[in-house]
Amino acid sequence: MKVLVAGATGALGTPAIKELVRRGHEVYGLTRDRGKSGTITALGARPVIGDVLEEASIEAAVQEAQPEAVIQLLNAIPKRGAFRPGDLDATNVLRTEGTRNLLGAATRHGVKRYLVESMIFGYGYGDRGAAPLEEDAPFGSHVDNTKMNQALDALQIMERMVLDTSDHPQVEGIVLRLGLFYGPNVGSTDFVISMLRKHMMLLPGGGKGQLSWIHIEDGATAIADALEKAPAGSVFNVVDDEPASLAATTAEIARVLDLPGPKSIPVGLAKIATSYAAQMAQTNLRASNRHIKEELGWKPAYPTYREGARTLVQTSRSGSKRTTRETVT
Repeated sequence: MKVLVAGATGALGTPAIKELVRRGHEVYGLTRDRGKSGTITALGARPVIGDVLEEASIEAAVQEAQPEAVIQLLNAIPKRGAFRPGDLDATNVLRTEGTRNLLGAATRHGVKRYLVESMIFGYGYGDRGAAPLEEDAPFGSHVDNTKMNQALDALQIMERMVLDTSDHPQVEGIVLRLGLFYGPNVGSTDFVISMLRKHMMLLPGGGKGQLSWIHIEDGATAIADALEKAPAGSVFNVVDDEPASLAATTAEIARVLDLPGPKSIPVGLAKIATSYAAQMAQTNLRASNRHIKEELGWKPAYPTYREGARTLVQTSRSGSKRTTRETVT
């Protein structure tokens, strides 16, 4: 299949392109930065230059590639992860205006399938209960924070635009709600390793909230499986088999890399400087992967964070020379 990947050089875009190329797809990687063309070529894809926030630019890019399918993996979250609700502002714009422009161009140029990366935090924050959430759970649930609600609204708008295309015969919209992803060459994982090395990995309230995770390589295989097999209008949670706390996952990373473990700080203190991270650390959000397993036959190669953490041993390093923001437009 001829596939255009938007967000080609991001943490998820890179392994996704590798997996698609491995399966024999003809892959085009969209970037607004000509300097990243060589990176895309090295992955086995063809670079296409275009900016999803500029309508004429993205129109020309889609016309050039003439893809049968588009995979949207756009975000502008800082590589260290989101610490404050404002860290999501640029991504909100990509999820609303960027989706509108890219989806519009895709529809006009005869794209048959359109797959978008969403996230499980669209189910909301705080205590979401002990039972794993299925895809029919309420999405876009508001919290007591205007900035965070803007992020929830952006996710809901993005998903609705993509799924609404499936009401028309020409475009099959598919949504993947990924868990917290981690793994080699993931900016947030690199940041955790760096903080552990410096004895500075601080977890608000001990990081006890239970969250659903996904290894970056398992996210890539889920994308490829959904592209090839998902019915139009599908929504899938893409998470591993075992929810775990920030405390457990960071402690395991520290263990496999023989680094000092994380430390706890009071939630009130954390909210002063890192209000988003403090909210996330207190969130209980367990998502179920039952649907994607049964519908697509997908299963994670790294069923828990314990297996996934072992993949960091050969790739961890003391510092990163990459940019501080993971803008993948």
